[in-house]
Amino acid sequence: MRTTDLLEERLRFLGIGRDDALDDATRALLNEAVGRALDRFYERMRQTSAAGFFADATHMDSAKSRQARHWARLASGEIDAAYVEEAVRVGRTHARIGLEPRWYLGGYALILEEIVQTMLPRMAGRGFLGRRRATRAAHALGYIVKVALLDMDYGVSTYFDAVQSEREELVKGDRQVAEEIARALVGASSAMEEVTGTIRHTAGNASETEQLAAQNARAAETGGAAVERSADAMRLIADKINVLREIARQTDLLALNAAVEAARAGQHGAGFSVVAAEVRKLAEHAAAASHEIDQLAHTTLATSEEARSGLEELVPDIRRTSTLVAEISAACREQSIGVEEINRMVLRLSELSRRIDSRSDRSEARRHAH
Repeated sequence: MRTTDLLEERLRFLGIGRDDALDDATRALLNEAVGRALDRFYERMRQTSAAGFFADATHMDSAKSRQARHWARLASGEIDAAYVEEAVRVGRTHARIGLEPRWYLGGYALILEEIVQTMLPRMAGRGFLGRRRATRAAHALGYIVKVALLDMDYGVSTYFDAVQSEREELVKGDRQVAEEIARALVGASSAMEEVTGTIRHTAGNASETEQLAAQNARAAETGGAAVERSADAMRLIADKINVLREIARQTDLLALNAAVEAARAGQHGAGFSVVAAEVRKLAEHAAAASHEIDQLAHTTLATSEEARSGLEELVPDIRRTSTLVAEISAACREQSIGVEEINRMVLRLSELSRRIDSRSDRSEARRHAH
């Protein structure tokens, strides 16, 4: 419905016609009363928190002048589209700056009080003429009350319409924010699931690495023990070789002595001399072989000692690696638990966001229904 049609409907309902405008004398009396009422209103306004809506006294005087002109328009009966535009502008301004309707309605109460106290005694009279004047006064006051209520209707309804529009914009903005949050939470949830999977995979790899490190540590320890036993065996072999070498040396001496005795025996000891020579050769070969084996045993022993020393240095590092991998594995498990908890919280927030969005939709639907 157009603005003019709505205005005409309201005027018909209130019983305000084009011929109800006040005459010049009554308008002058009304303007006088409105002037005093506005003076009282703004004087009281200065003593309240509402004074903060005005920058200074000049700003307040400007507002007072606009209200006086507005009342002059009402008194003259100029209630048209331009009037509605002005009334709506005032209501929207009040909503924009946060001036509550109680100050607006309080101002009208003071104005109507001043109008009644000023106009009624001066317009009423006694006798037949007084009755005519009283009728005129009643008509004027009735018109003033009706246009004042019409004006308050426009001002207050516009104020609440503006507040409602602002609230709807906020709800719309909140819904958009909620949708964005929901989308972000869904994305975050997916990312957290991927991170959780990665952490679980890493934890599994760390666990396997931990097991391998522990196995390597045990294998290194076992290898070290085997090398130690090999070194002990090499030492024992070296000792035995020394015994064999000594036996070979003693055999060589015996063979030498036998050869000397055979030479003394002359022809009778010739056969024994040949045997002694062969025994001596065998003793020399045994001594040479014992020497070679002794060198090989010492070389093997030195190599075993180096291997054992290396394993002794390696085993602590392997154990340390195993410990670190175990700590990493435990940290991964803890992180996996923490990420899963965060993921549950994200899903919970996403659900709350959907509920808020749903409530906003229901609230908006109820407003449209009314």
